[in-house]
Parts: sequence; C-alpha cells; structure tokens
Amino acid sequence: MATEYAFSAFTLDVSAGELRHRGEVLSLEPKAFDVLTVLVRNRHRVVPVDELLTTCWSDTSVERGSVHRAISLLRNTLAKEAEGKGAIQTLARKGYRFRLDVTGGDVPESAPTAAATPQTTYVGREDILTALDERLAHALNGNAEFALLHGPPGIGKSMTLARLVERARAGGAVVLEGHCIEGPGASPYRPWSRMLRGSLENEGPAALKRGLGFGAEAVAQAIPELGSALGFKSNPDAPGDLDQGARYRVRDAIADWIRDASKASGLLLVLDDLHRADLDSIQLLAYLLQELKNERVLLATAYREGPDAERIHDELDRIVALRPKSPVQLAEFSREEVEAFVHDRAGEGFGEAETAALLDRTGGNPLFLEQLLRSRDAGREGSGSDPRHVGLRGALRRLLDDTSERCSALLEFACLFGREFESATLAAGLGWSPTEIEDALAEACDLRILEREHEGFGLRFVHGLIPEVLFAEVPAARRPALHQRVIAGLLATRKGPRDRLGELAYHAQRAASLIGHGEAFAHTFEAARDAARRLAFDDAVGHFEQALALPAPAENDRDYTADHARCLVELGNALVLRGEGREAAPRFVEACELARELDDPIIFASAALGPTTVDEYDAVDADQIAILNEAVERLGDRDKKVRLELLIGVARLGYLSDSERTLAASEEALALARELDDASLLCDALVVRADALGWTNRREECLALVEEADRLAHRRPVPPLVKGLVLRQVAFEALVRGDRSAYERQLRELHAIARTHRLSLFDWRVSAMKTTLALSDGLFEEARSMIQEQFEQGKHSNPKLALSMAAVQLAVIGLAAGDPAQVASSMKAFLDAAEGLIAWHSPLTLALASSGQFEEAKREAGPLVRSKFEPRHRDYLPMVLACFADAAQMMGDEKLAKRVGEELAELPDRFVVLGLCLVAYGSVDRYRGLCAEVTGDLDAAIDFYRKGLEVDHDMGAQPMVASGSYDLGRALAARGNPEDLTESEEQLQFAYSLAKELGMERLADRIRG
Repeated sequence: MATEYAFSAFTLDVSAGELRHRGEVLSLEPKAFDVLTVLVRNRHRVVPVDELLTTCWSDTSVERGSVHRAISLLRNTLAKEAEGKGAIQTLARKGYRFRLDVTGGDVPESAPTAAATPQTTYVGREDILTALDERLAHALNGNAEFALLHGPPGIGKSMTLARLVERARAGGAVVLEGHCIEGPGASPYRPWSRMLRGSLENEGPAALKRGLGFGAEAVAQAIPELGSALGFKSNPDAPGDLDQGARYRVRDAIADWIRDASKASGLLLVLDDLHRADLDSIQLLAYLLQELKNERVLLATAYREGPDAERIHDELDRIVALRPKSPVQLAEFSREEVEAFVHDRAGEGFGEAETAALLDRTGGNPLFLEQLLRSRDAGREGSGSDPRHVGLRGALRRLLDDTSERCSALLEFACLFGREFESATLAAGLGWSPTEIEDALAEACDLRILEREHEGFGLRFVHGLIPEVLFAEVPAARRPALHQRVIAGLLATRKGPRDRLGELAYHAQRAASLIGHGEAFAHTFEAARDAARRLAFDDAVGHFEQALALPAPAENDRDYTADHARCLVELGNALVLRGEGREAAPRFVEACELARELDDPIIFASAALGPTTVDEYDAVDADQIAILNEAVERLGDRDKKVRLELLIGVARLGYLSDSERTLAASEEALALARELDDASLLCDALVVRADALGWTNRREECLALVEEADRLAHRRPVPPLVKGLVLRQVAFEALVRGDRSAYERQLRELHAIARTHRLSLFDWRVSAMKTTLALSDGLFEEARSMIQEQFEQGKHSNPKLALSMAAVQLAVIGLAAGDPAQVASSMKAFLDAAEGLIAWHSPLTLALASSGQFEEAKREAGPLVRSKFEPRHRDYLPMVLACFADAAQMMGDEKLAKRVGEELAELPDRFVVLGLCLVAYGSVDRYRGLCAEVTGDLDAAIDFYRKGLEVDHDMGAQPMVASGSYDLGRALAARGNPEDLTESEEQLQFAYSLAKELGMERLADRIRG
C-alpha cells in the first residue's frame, strides 16, 4: 500500500507520520493524523464514526466526540487552501468522506463515480432567482433597486440570497453582507457596521472615509469600532451633545458612501433576517430607499413572517409603500420539488407514500425537510396536528437523543445566545475546559446543528429557528439560572467596558430574581446610555424603559430612587433626541419630584434642564420656568457649569415673559460663562444676553454681544446647533440694519449648517427667512407657496408657532396685495383660537383700518395702547408700532399718532422686523413720517419719508418702496410748495407703476383716486 499521498498543496507521508503543506511540515495531533490517513485511504466511500473509533482509538475507550474533535482539527488545518475547506464531507448518521482528488494511492475498482456523489443543489426557486437577476441587471445599469424577500421560517430566504450573492460576484459586482442574525441585545447599527467593515477591508480606510464624506465623524460615533480606522478618537465617557441632527448625518453619510462605492462596478447590499434588526437600522434602510435613485446598487433584504416581524410592522409597511414592487414571497415546495429535494439531500429515492408523508409532516418547508432527513426513519411516521412545528421539533429531538450529555448541555446553554456565539464565552459560562467545549462543539457541528463561521472562532446555529425551538424546551424554572451563567460568560470574555452591553442588559433582566435589582438595573442602564452615545435613540429609549420597569426593592432604598430619577432624566433626553419632546416632559417632571424627595440638587438640576433642550416648545411654560428658578436656588454654587446651563435656560425660556428675571439671569450667565471659558456655553450666554437686552434700548451693547458671539463661533469649535443660533442672531441684526447683503450671507451659511448637520429647527427658520426676502421683493405668490412649505415643516414639531408665523406673513400679503376685510376676518378667527398673542392684535387693527372699519379698529387698538404697547420687547414692539402708525394715518387719529410717534423716536433701529427675521415691515423712518404727517408736521414727515425710502431702496423692499413713494408724493402735494409739485407727481407715478407691477391693486387705486 502506498505510504505517500498528495492532494491540493498537501502531502500526507504515512511512513514518516507527517502532513506537509507546500513542503512545510504541519503540526498535527497523532489521533487527527490517524483519522486523516483512514479517510484518505478510504476516499472512495463513507467511513462510519464507529469504524474511525475502532481503527484510531483501539488502545483506549473514548466517546464519539473525540472523532468530531479530530475532524474539526483537520478541517482547520486543511483550510490553509481554499479547496481544503470542503475536503471532509459529513453525511449525517453515516460518517465522513474525503472529497479531494488524491494521487499516490490506489483507488479500488468499486469506487463510485463523481456523479454518484450527493450534491447540494438549489431546488424550486428558479423563477425567483430569474426575477432577482433581472433586478440586479437593472440596478447595475444605474437604477437603484430593492428586493424584500419574505416567507415563513425555514422557507429558504437565506439560501436564495446566497445564490444571488454568487451570481452578483460572478457578474463583477461588489457584495457586502450585513446579516441581522445576532442574538438578543445586539449592538445598534450592527448590519451596517458589518457592511462598512467589509468595505474597509476591501478598499481601505481612506476610501471609506472619502465615501462617508462630512458625516464620517457621526458614523464613527454611531459605530465606534470604525472610529480608529476613520481617524477619530473615541471617548466612551463623553455623554455627547444633544444633537437631533446627528442620527440624520449618519444616514446621509451612509447614503453618500453607497453612491461612491457603487460607481465603479456596482454594489449588492444584503440584509438577511431583517426582523431581528434594531429599529435604527431599519429606519436607515427606509431612508436609503428614499434617497437612492440612479445608483448602481441592489438592496436585497429578507424577513421572517410571523410574530417576530410584528415589532417592525409599521416600518415594513413604510418600506413597501416606498417601493411597492419590492416584496418577493417564497412559498412552500410542491410535491415535485419535495421529491427533487429529497433526492438531492438523501442521495436515494423515496417511494410515493414516503414522499407524501414528508410533504404532510413538513408542509413543503425546506428547513423542516432538511432536519427530518437527518433523523432516523425520515418520512415513515404519521403526521401530527401541526406538521411544521412537530416536524422541526421532532427532528431536532431525534438528533439530540443521539448526542452525548455534554453536547446536549452545551446546546441548551448556547440557545440562550440566539444564533451566534463564541466558544470562549460558552466555556466561561459553563465552567468547562477548552477541550471539553471543543469536543461538544465538534459533535454538534458534525450533526449540522451548529456551524463554524468564516471569521475568527465564531459559531452559530445552522438556522435561526433552531435556537428558538431549543429554548422553548428549556423549563421556565431553569432559565434564570442559565441567564445568570450567560452573564458570567459575557463578563469574562468581553473585550472592553462598552462591549456586549445590550446582551448583558437582556440577560440581566431575565436573571434579575437571582442577581438582584441593582445589578440588573446597572446593566440595562449602561446599555441605554451606550445606545444614546451611538445615536441609536430608539434602542436607548427601549433600554431606559426596561430599566424603569424592573421590580423595585421591597424596602425604600435611596440609591434605587436616585437611579430611578437619573434614568427618567436620560429617558427624557433620549425622547427629545428622537424628536418626541412632548412625550419627554412628564419624565422630567417625575424626575424633579423624586429629586425633591431625595433633596438632591444635582439630579433636580439635570431634570430641570431637560425641557430646555427641546427646540419645539409651543409657548413659554410658567411651571417650567419656575422649576428652573427653583433649580438655580437649590444648586447654589455646587457646580458652576450646571448653574450656568440653568441660568441660560431661565433667560432663554423667559425672555418674552419676565424682563426683570431674564435680564438678571442673562447677566449672571454671561459673567459665569466668561469665567469658565467654555466656547459653546459662552456663545449661548452671549446670545441669550443679547435677547434679554431686547427689553431695553441698549442697542450698541446688544450688537457688540452678537458680534462677539459670531467671532467666537467661527474661531473656536462649537456644536452646530449653537453656531446656528448665533448665525440666526447675526442675520437678525443685519436685517434690522437694513443690510440685505449681510442678511443673505448669514442666511446662506445658516442654510448650509442646517443641510449639513440635519438640524430641523433651522430648516424651518431658513424657510421663514427666505419668505421674508420674497415678501420684501414683492413676490407674493411665491411667498404664499413658501409659507405653506414652512408651515408643513414646522407644524409637526411646533404647530402653534408655525401657525402664528404663517398667519402674520399671510396678513402682510393680504394687506399689500389682497382684501383687507378678508385679512381682518382671518386674523380674528386666528386670535380667537390662539392664546397669549397680544402683539398679533396690531396687524388686525391695521386690517380693520384698511377696510374702513375705523371704530372697530380703535376698539382693537385700545388694550395695547393702554398697556403701553406690552410686551415691550424688540421682537414685538416695532411691529406693533408700525401697524398702529399705518392705522393712525388711515384713520386720521392724531392722538394715536402722537403716542406711536413718541415710541418710535426711542427706537434706534433702521428697519422694523418681527421676531427673529419672520417679517420685515420696512424703514422705521417711514412710520415716523406717517405719525408726523397725521399730527400736522409735514416738513418732518417729508424728511422721514425721504430717509425711509433710502433705507427701503437699499434693502430692496419693493412693496415698502411703493408705499413710501406714495407717502412722499402725497405729503409733497399736501405741502403745496411750487417746487414740490413736480417731485410729487414723479413719486406718485413711480408708486403707481410699481404697485401695478407688484399686484398691489389697492395702493394703485388709492394713487389713481
């Protein structure tokens, strides 16, 4: 008999006891060498396990697991060559066969031909593969495609995706897979992390970072394992900024990466077992389906129908609505397909009765067929009441009945991890030696219950349904103890403090009765915090709520109360970041109550600060301001940074309701911010101080603060939200000065920040600011469309403010180019429904006066005049005075004109602006001219009109230029000097032409009359 055999790049020298790879002697255990020798010499047939035991272990008594372990060692050794990975074939219940071509030994004449060797082919899905091929081809031609495979468990979705992957690679496409098949508590964005790591390995970090573009840093925050490769340092202790746009920057970045990666050769992205994905990953998928249009990419996904998919039902509906043609349903095998499948897998024919029994027991489900064919007497027993359930459970039970006790114990423990796990974690949790673990794993792999992954030492069940069936058989009373052992295994083998936090939380909740509330809460709370740091706000909210739902200790526990309060605060913050500020408010209130009970000023302060992070507040909440003030008093000087944040919150939320407190809080905040020298907080403090000074006439001081904030925001790194607030303030100051070019420059920069960082607050504000320009240009129809657009942007987050903005802007259009009586009616209805908008009665007064309803206009103006035009803040007062000046001129009301003129004289502004750039009413001087004209000082009126026209011309405020020219022409005519008449005629003619051009028909009629 030959003593030297060659196969692939290996040489087996039996006489020398050596296995060589390309001439290098490999280290191999003696028993494994003996097993390889037997398999190579008997390569023409299947060698039973019992025969291997008798031949190779004749000198000792061992279990079958020793054979499985030797096979596992051989497979790892032969995997040095690609073809060596399939060198040893397992035939369930039969044994092993060596499959490589061998030279150097004699092959018996009875050896079967290659055609007789059972092959694993693809049965029953040819039409689906053809359809997927068509979608792939369409995608590679520059039309982004999406396929959503679905069907019951075990129907063949993963196999279909695997065949699609083979075809895509053969066609030259790049394939990246991001299976969502991890166990419970998997880290957020896991499927996308796998894809990005695949791209990193294929193309390198420079290409990946280039593809992610401006959002690379956000991606590194969401997927920290990519951070170092992308050049970003991770700080696990940093809480992160409360930035609602960060999650959207991750989505934008991944969309950009796909665009970049698909340019060269096309891209197939595979997401299997979508029903197991975290919600943030699924929402990312939905976003990509909206964004990707002409890219060379096919997104192929699959999910399991049934209870597992209920969690993502709404998201799946949204996905299908986006791509109605995407679903691809896989059905059970027909009788003919069952026959083909059985022949392929079993390598032998089945009779009609046996095939019918298999079809009845499995319902034509490929997974159940596979498992039944691995058990004894496949298809030869009667069917149960639920053939699919009984089929899989029964097949697994038969397999487990023949395993060793150690293998059964391992599988019972492994099923708690879900589909994937690590052998080291099993060993640590079970307390077994590596050899004991390996023997049991080898046995389970040989039975095709488990399989080794391609990377590292990972293992997994061959199908995700198997661990679920195994877990269902674990008695409920045993589960907490098993979960406790899982925790021990995870803690012993995790790679760092942020590793496997979600898994620890999941198992801690189920072992809480054994490990105690404190430990269970700690694991869940830390998982929630980590998810928030990773920008996975849906995961974070879920973990926080699970932590709060854990049973409370039997006795009052101060530590428990404090933990509960902190958790409520962080849950509120996570809800804010998810865009659910209103849902967050009760959590902050409850946390405040607990903090009072504890007399803990730090927790109370953090709870009080929570609502200040909400951009979408509808109105000033007096209770909220009271809580902030209480927090300031409780905190004292314990923590200067927190005190500063509280003072900024007091100033920001109270700046339109409490002048005294706002001015005091903003002054202290600014002093404290300068002391601490935190760029972000200093910018905030400068802005709120400038806002607070709106109660005063200290315009120069206010402008200096805004300019300082602008310099600071451009010279030192500050969060995008803070920089956006500064830019908005600078834009307001430019508009007040009548400096259109500066205003447009700030608007462009603010728009860039809003777009780049996905800050919805500024998307809305940018729309409002653009509408201001359209109104100034007299583009009324365009402005109407823009008002509708901005209202749609704002109504979901802040419906009251969005409606208020729309109402006053539409009123401006109606008064300039519409029916003032209709404006008056609309404003009345709006103010009847709204509360607290005192200043909004001034445009109603003007609309009534414009439509000739003078007595009603005077009644409407009365309360504001008697209150001395409260609120006297710059965001409202100039608008009130402008409207009343116009109304006084129309009504000839000298008393009102005198009062308004005195107030206008105190305004140093050049331009009347409502709020932060919502509406620009034109030059202050024009309104001073109206008041002077009514009170009989025509010379002063004409001077004011000339100055006002100059400002309005510079600003490009066309409707105001038309009105101002009419005012000047009318005043010149009234003065009656000979030299005035020619200019009066010119001004009136110009005003008429411009009014007609802009569609200001009422003004044109007044001029012509």
